[in-house]
Amino acid sequence: MASQAVSEKGRRLAKQKYPSYHRDRLPTLKEVLQRKTAPPVCLYNFYIYMRDREHESEYLDFWLDVAELELLCKQYLKELKKLGLDSSVEFPEYAKYKDSDKEKRYSTQSSLHRHLSASSSSTGFTDTDSRSGSPMPIPTTTGTGTGTETAQHELAQRIYFLYLVPNGERELNLSPGVLNEIRIAVEEKHKDDPAIFKEAKKEVYRFMKREIYPNFLKARAYGNMTVTQTMIRLGLGLFSLFVGFTVELSLILLDEKPRSKRLWGFIPIFIGILNLFAFQMELCPLLVLFHISERSFMQYEMVREKYIYRSIHVPKAFWILLMSLAASIIVAGILLAIPGHRL
Repeated sequence: MASQAVSEKGRRLAKQKYPSYHRDRLPTLKEVLQRKTAPPVCLYNFYIYMRDREHESEYLDFWLDVAELELLCKQYLKELKKLGLDSSVEFPEYAKYKDSDKEKRYSTQSSLHRHLSASSSSTGFTDTDSRSGSPMPIPTTTGTGTGTETAQHELAQRIYFLYLVPNGERELNLSPGVLNEIRIAVEEKHKDDPAIFKEAKKEVYRFMKREIYPNFLKARAYGNMTVTQTMIRLGLGLFSLFVGFTVELSLILLDEKPRSKRLWGFIPIFIGILNLFAFQMELCPLLVLFHISERSFMQYEMVREKYIYRSIHVPKAFWILLMSLAASIIVAGILLAIPGHRL
């Protein structure tokens, strides 16, 4: 069940349309989570990176699930406003709160839904899922409030038992104090509003910002290849150097005339050094030429962040090309100057 939910979440993120934002800096984690970035540093790529490279996608899944719960509660408070009810006056316990990103969110509980259902015998509405762009059904409130209570309760319970209980299927490593507060709120006080996950969400955000996001920028903003591709470049580079030096040494030991024949060894030597630099820098100049980046192995996408392409990828690609060319010329010049000696 959890794996199906994760795969569905990945499909929704993959279909997300990311607008182009103009900035003269690298994006922050907050902007990535708010879907204000484009490939190669969009939310979907961050999700893939945490899943395939860090193997800790459960932290991002938890953050997104809590955000979805907050969105659901926010929609119900909007419906309260449509009914002419002031939740801050009639329900002060459901006042606005701010999460770790200082964004205004709303909190609600099942008693709020019961009051809503008492004020209106039947209400229902839909909103747009911020991740997929498709209509997201909001449960219809019946006369007893059962539909509303069930929707929120099930989502809160799923978050709790999936991520926060000991030995859970996708258990998170959070501080004991935060976990204990959530346990009391869920198991003893029977709360199901997003406020109970507020501190856990903050802790997860700090963890991703401190431990994951810098590595993500290094891999996706400063590079354009996956780990598998870089290892292929390492193998290709070493093989090309082997071929180049084999050709050069063969011509030297056979004392082939004229010496200009040795220049044929320059080509594999240049290819080898170029691939070794690409391996070291995790950036392929050929991909930069076509304005693309490797999202996962042999799957490519356009680089839509202009700052990353113009200020990082292009200068870095030129540097790799120039250094490879200079090193190849030096090596080829040395081999060309060696006097031939036929064995």
